[in-house]
Amino acid sequence: MLLVTTLIIFFIMLIIIIIELQSRISGTIPAPTWAKTRNRMIDLFPESPDGDILELGCGWGSTVLALSKRFPNHHVIGYEITTLPFWMSKLRIALSRRKNITILQKNFMADSFENAGAIFTYLTFRHMKNLEPKFIAELKESAVVVSHSFPLPNIPPATTEIFREGFWNSTVYVYKTPKN
Repeated sequence: MLLVTTLIIFFIMLIIIIIELQSRISGTIPAPTWAKTRNRMIDLFPESPDGDILELGCGWGSTVLALSKRFPNHHVIGYEITTLPFWMSKLRIALSRRKNITILQKNFMADSFENAGAIFTYLTFRHMKNLEPKFIAELKESAVVVSHSFPLPNIPPATTEIFREGFWNSTVYVYKTPKN
């Protein structure tokens, strides 16, 4: 019994260390968006986005699954650079049997956003600052960006919503055609 307990503790500590190291490399932790916030953000998407739907930093896969269900006729692409959440997302997608989802373990900055009709983000100020010129250069005129908690630094949002989530307020920023 002691051996089993020791092995369980060892694997839990190993998982924590792996997530910590990869979070230091990526600059963010895989933090899930609460269901209430996620659902409200998805409600702010257009009824039928003009292109693929991207989640930048899809973590454990909850949002890509929700987006896939809400937009069954759209291709939903989730990006996750951290290994454990990436594989958990892959497993959840496989078990869900949703056919319109692709999960990529790569840096989203290396991909083009030209085919994106809508983008879901819950990143950091640093990421949003880095994304802003990419949005300006690559997004089509009809694209929408919905960001949880972190705004683009130089582009005013079309809409900002603040609502209560648990013990704190959540802020959601909506950008329509994020161009200068």
